[in-house]
Parts: sequence; C-alpha cells; structure tokens
Amino acid sequence: MKCVLADLDGTFLGEFKPDARVSRVLGRYGDRLLVAEESVPAINEVKKPEGELLDIVWTLKLMTGEGRVETTALAFPTKWFGKRLPGAFIADHVTFLHCAPLENGLVAVAHEDAYAVKIADPGRNAAVRTIRREYRRVKYVPEEKPDQPGAARGLAFPLDHFNDIQKLYSVEGRIWAVTSTFDPAKGVLVDVISPQGEYLDSFYLPLPKGVSLQRLVRHPLTISGRTLLTSEILD
Repeated sequence: MKCVLADLDGTFLGEFKPDARVSRVLGRYGDRLLVAEESVPAINEVKKPEGELLDIVWTLKLMTGEGRVETTALAFPTKWFGKRLPGAFIADHVTFLHCAPLENGLVAVAHEDAYAVKIADPGRNAAVRTIRREYRRVKYVPEEKPDQPGAARGLAFPLDHFNDIQKLYSVEGRIWAVTSTFDPAKGVLVDVISPQGEYLDSFYLPLPKGVSLQRLVRHPLTISGRTLLTSEILD
C-alpha cells in the first residue's frame, strides 16, 4: 500500500510507502500522521448458521511523511459480523473506529456500541480518561429492502440498538459526538464535549439528502475549520 499526497486542487505532490502495515489514515498528529492497523478477522471461527460476532482490533500508530511507522500500545476492539452461505461468506462491521485528533497531543476515540469517548495520548502511549454520559439508546430499525429484482440486499445484523455515537470530530479543540438521536425535521443530535469530559452544548445537524440513520456511519462527512464537507445523494 502507499500514501498519495495532493493539494486541494488535485495536484499530485508526492507519494510514499509506509514501512509497516497501515489500514487507515486518521488525521494529523503534530508533524506526523495518526494511522491505525486493523487486525485480520478470524473467519474460521464462524460456525453457527445464523452467523457470529468477531473482534477486530485497531492499533494506533504514528507515521512520518517519509513513511516511518511507530506502533503505540493503544488498541481498540470493534465488532464484525460474519455469516456463511452455501459457497460464500458475507460479513460487515457492526461497530466502528472513530478517531479525532485534539490539541496537546490528545486523541478522542469512540469504538463501542454504547456512549463512550476515550481520550488517549499516542505520543506517550497513554490512555488518559473515558467520557460517558447517560444516553437514551435508539432502537435499531433495519433499512427497508429494495423492491426491484436483482437489487443488492444487506446483511441482517443481530442488533437491538443503533451505535450511540455515529461519528466523532474535533472542532476548535472540542469534541463533537454525532449521536443516533434523530429528528426527521432537524437531523441528528450532536453533543459538544471538552477533552476534560465537560458537557458543553448540543445541536441538531441536518443530514445530507438521501442519507438515513442506517447509512450515516459510512457516509462521507468531515469538518475543516468552520466548514462541513459532505456529499449528497441525488435522485
């Protein structure tokens, strides 16, 4: 694998190959990049016909612009659901790794189905604190199956509730936790939290056209300064 650098006009600036395995680039960490390695799922352990949950462990790493990778001791498990079919194997993520670099070398991480934001310091290989709050969980409702013949069908997950935190961002030194609380007229509820764990505010963020709560966790949406960048699904 390699990393490709470009400016915002799309001009190619360079490329390099990491000197260790890297699965995702998560953001800037001072003069380095915060990256993560995803463990290989043990699909041979899936025996039950209804499918099984497996652990995927994400390990945080720091990478220079030349591709030198330093592995930290910070690891965060997520859940993966796999199911065997005649002559095939299908699988998908159930929980996801969300990571937002903060200030002073800190990083906010969410990786569980319940409401928890973990603050870590990769430069010091240290877990700092866990931020939790009472949260009314949102019952999981599967997305409606397509009616047209031959359309792709999703994997039925063994879920009772949506993941409490759908996305995580760092905005002006504060944490924005995009929750699963959804109002069709307003959008999704976003909590604003300090890195010290203080609840500061909340607001509703309208979802892009065509994006449901079932698809929010995967939809491309990021924040740069005071600008929100996303894509919209057009009919």
